[in-house]
Amino acid sequence: MKNRPWLFGNTTIRNPLRMHEALRALVESPEACPKKGRDHEIAFARFLQKNGIVDILRESADASDLGRKWRSGLVKMGFLFPESSDTPFGVTDAGKRLASAEPLAIAAQQECFLRALAGCVLPSTIETDYTFKKFAPFRYIIAVALELKRRTGSSVIYFYEMAGVLQFTNASTPVSKLCDTLLKIRERRKKEKKKRKFDSLFIKMAAKKNGYVEGTPSDYADTNFRYLKATGIFCTDGKGIAVVEHKEELARLLSKPWSIPKDDNTYIGMLTKGCSLPTDDSSEARKVFASLKRKLSEKGIPFADDLTPTSSVALIRQACFKADALLTCSLEEQYAARQRTEWEEIAAYMRLLCTGKKRLEMNTPCDDDKIALAIPSDEKPAYFEWVLWRAFLALDNLINPPHEARRFPVDVDFKPVSTAPGNGPDMIFEFEDFAVVVEVTLTESSRQEACEGEPVRRHVATQSYQCSKPIYGLFIAIRVDTNTAETFRVGTWYNADDVRTRLDIVPVQLKDFEKFFSRVFTNGEPRPNQLRDFFRRCLHSRDAEYAPKWKQHIGELCQSL
Repeated sequence: MKNRPWLFGNTTIRNPLRMHEALRALVESPEACPKKGRDHEIAFARFLQKNGIVDILRESADASDLGRKWRSGLVKMGFLFPESSDTPFGVTDAGKRLASAEPLAIAAQQECFLRALAGCVLPSTIETDYTFKKFAPFRYIIAVALELKRRTGSSVIYFYEMAGVLQFTNASTPVSKLCDTLLKIRERRKKEKKKRKFDSLFIKMAAKKNGYVEGTPSDYADTNFRYLKATGIFCTDGKGIAVVEHKEELARLLSKPWSIPKDDNTYIGMLTKGCSLPTDDSSEARKVFASLKRKLSEKGIPFADDLTPTSSVALIRQACFKADALLTCSLEEQYAARQRTEWEEIAAYMRLLCTGKKRLEMNTPCDDDKIALAIPSDEKPAYFEWVLWRAFLALDNLINPPHEARRFPVDVDFKPVSTAPGNGPDMIFEFEDFAVVVEVTLTESSRQEACEGEPVRRHVATQSYQCSKPIYGLFIAIRVDTNTAETFRVGTWYNADDVRTRLDIVPVQLKDFEKFFSRVFTNGEPRPNQLRDFFRRCLHSRDAEYAPKWKQHIGELCQSL
């Protein structure tokens, strides 16, 4: 007899933040809203592919399961109406709110997921296939994390705990009793020399005990972790997740007893509008703001507010958003500062992108703590931009803040959510006496020049007009097509009044840039002039050589500088 684990969303939509793109597309094309039936589900899957949200990698034309899973996942989150409603599978108020969030406004997206998970009840009219009594899993997990914090000083929940225990547990087990169980397991694990082996065996035994094949609990746990982090309340902590430090007051309010909707209609109405949050109440919002302001003070971050005792809840929430944004920027600056010490991981990600493999294991000082780097197949373009952003953060000496250097959104762990929007460069890095516009692409062959030749030149030219410093363009591809290299070698751009400008754009293959990047660190600490010297030497030879030789010369420079 199977004991079914509970699950937020589904394992097909591993990255819940991709729902934002799907809903934006559906709001613009409401006729594409999914319906039941194989042909409709195939059409929806093709619609998602057309909008760059999924890649259909199978040979078979039948992608109905993909369309069905996406429809189901959006319904479970309250972003599409369920079949039983008056407008089955139409975009809800909650879905429209998520769709309207700007791509880079990750806090606005997180609040949409927070409202969705805060209102999630299992089992429900939408998700009926459970035998336990109704409970709110998100609020239950928060209560567990906070109780662990009270007992141990840390709110971390480890992956093996989610995979082997928590997702098979519901509110019929009191939080205190569940924490007793987790702490006993931790004591057992502490005595084991090979921690990875313990974790793997623990999850394997949990799968067998609950009637599942070995990989299922891990797939569910990975998905549950991703959805929990999508709310902004949790972040990665080692091999687990923990409550974000400056959001503990909000988490505490969410963990309080909560009345589950009495009937299906009330539940669907609440979920499709978005569950109310503590910050919707004036007094509770003030508690959250006071906590955020204390955190800012502790970190020495100045913050002035003009709230009064009569300020509306809207003004208090706005102050909360501003305070949270400052704290998040502070965390991103800490993340940026760490990149110099993580250069080997960054280089490994570059090699992973070059090989096209799905995973790569990296050794750490302790063999038992090997880490596996992975890039989801449908997120390679986003990871390409993210890896180059990290590389420039590691090279350091930037004078623009890390969040201003990227144009793509990141999640609570500063992992990529999607690629940078159009009509601008992927990244802009400003140094003391020059700036670099970085563009990356996975396109190859002659398509590369057609897709990238004009936009890259336009983006570099636009930045040249706006910036008083010299501007260099860096174009990076897995393989640089010779026609693309020729376009950038000539580097001509005419502005609106037909004045000719010659742009300084260097095309580099990723494997060559990885060599340059690694050499910078193996030869000592990065120096401010290394990058500019690289551009100057690459550009010095462009007029003496045609594109094939120029490409070769750039590759040789990457390995010799």
